[in-house]
Amino acid sequence: MSKTQNLTEFHAWLVRELNKRSWSRQTLSERAGVYPSVIAKIWNGEVGLGPDVARKIAAALSVSQVQVFRLAGLIDEDVLGDEVDLGEIRRGLAQITDPGDRERVLNMVAAAIWAAAGVRGDAVVGQPVKPGTDDTPKDV
Repeated sequence: MSKTQNLTEFHAWLVRELNKRSWSRQTLSERAGVYPSVIAKIWNGEVGLGPDVARKIAAALSVSQVQVFRLAGLIDEDVLGDEVDLGEIRRGLAQITDPGDRERVLNMVAAAIWAAAGVRGDAVVGQPVKPGTDDTPKDV
């Protein structure tokens, strides 16, 4: 997929997500902690989405970072290789009933995807570990 196609697909998705929530771009900016001018440039297709902003938008919208990375063209299914069936991964995740276990597995899968895409896992998760707590990041 070309960069222009990625931006178009991401923009259409972002419009739908904001409409679902009755959010403005300003609301997204505030909730994501991103300057309104950055959101405006992304919205207008003047700039692409980088990993830091993608993570912040995913967190603000409470959606998967992997989904935002794919839509933004930062990673794609091909980084995992031909032998990986994402449907199989989804079916496996559906079998995990404990929310904490599911979250830990999602974090591991996301880290593997980002590593394959050449993005540092700790930077992608972007959440500091508090001393004396579980070291599993909670934002994927």
